[in-house]
Amino acid sequence: MNSSSPIQTSEHQTGTRRSIPFDIRRSPLSLIIAALFIAVSGLSILGISVVVLNGRAAASHDFISYWATGQQLVHGQNPYDPQSILMVERSAGFELQDRVLMMRNPPTALFLTIPLGFMPARAASIFWTLLLAACLILSVEILRRQDNGERSNLYLIGYCFAPALANLATGQTGVFSLLGIVLFLRFLKSHPLIAGISLSLCAIKPHLFLPLAAVLLVWIFARKAYSVLVGAVLALASECLVALWFDASVWRHYLTMMRVDGIRNEFVPTLGTLFRFSIHQQAMWLQFMPAVLACAWALYYFYRHRRNWDWQDHAPLLILVSLVTAPYAWFSDQAIGLAAILPTVRPSRKLIPLLALMSAASIEMLAHVSFHSQVYLWQGIAWLAWYLYAAKRQESPPESSGGANSGVKS
Repeated sequence: MNSSSPIQTSEHQTGTRRSIPFDIRRSPLSLIIAALFIAVSGLSILGISVVVLNGRAAASHDFISYWATGQQLVHGQNPYDPQSILMVERSAGFELQDRVLMMRNPPTALFLTIPLGFMPARAASIFWTLLLAACLILSVEILRRQDNGERSNLYLIGYCFAPALANLATGQTGVFSLLGIVLFLRFLKSHPLIAGISLSLCAIKPHLFLPLAAVLLVWIFARKAYSVLVGAVLALASECLVALWFDASVWRHYLTMMRVDGIRNEFVPTLGTLFRFSIHQQAMWLQFMPAVLACAWALYYFYRHRRNWDWQDHAPLLILVSLVTAPYAWFSDQAIGLAAILPTVRPSRKLIPLLALMSAASIEMLAHVSFHSQVYLWQGIAWLAWYLYAAKRQESPPESSGGANSGVKS
């Protein structure tokens, strides 16, 4: 048996310590968790396939709100009128007759719904699911390629991340924002204008990126990176003009919808909502307090690291803090956490807690736990806690004196 361990002999001879890749088969508990992860991930993917292939699925989840919005838009109608949207949704077989599913994204996100307005619900559902799947695949592939081919197999867990899969199952738009932040980080150094344009995808759900956005604005003016700002402004202006082309009063309609929308009575599983419901449910400003405090921390974090600031190194922590403190965030929105989690994954024992957390999230999705449930409160905090735990081991590679790009700097 001793002859099968040349690595140990070599280490003895050279007097150095080499990192032996973690073998999951050495730990029974690790093997159980890995098997559970594979099982629940497979069931999740199978369940989503059944939902997509089901002929009635188009009218049974959040996708129907985007389709109805697109229908209103291309026919010159108000895309934020609840009564009209409900009638369109019912025409497609939407069964929840007592309420309407509304698209609450700002008008700059309406360009996504325009193709849906030219399709029947069933065809639009297939197109939408394929588009979401393409965004997820492209995001994971970009992250993998940035790693220069190392740990390629580990990036496969990105396709099993329950919040990302929930986007495909429900037709939600979190993976668009995931792609936006991944493209931003990918092109920031080589093509800053394209990086700025990519940020417009993050603006589909701007409330998910408040601390990161605060740092980004300060960084742009501090580093005079105006190409990023120009790209973002041009993209958002173009998207706004597209919406205005179809509905000249779209911003007035949007603001009216937000004033009468009943979201203040819904429990959104975020720290802000929990804080508001615990103190005074009608005081909406309380819901933004965690995000305000997080923005203050983020600016201090940037100030501390301003001399060696690198978005590849520092963005993951900002992304996860933004997600945890977002005033509004559903289970599917946590897909943006992949941009922070995947680059941090390493073949070590620290992978096992991540697989356990991902398995728990998949089980919740398979159990059809309501997205309004407080059960989901743990997840954003869990992804952040795992990141802080896993990133410690990457602080300074021993073989290099220039470890500026190695994990979290504290």
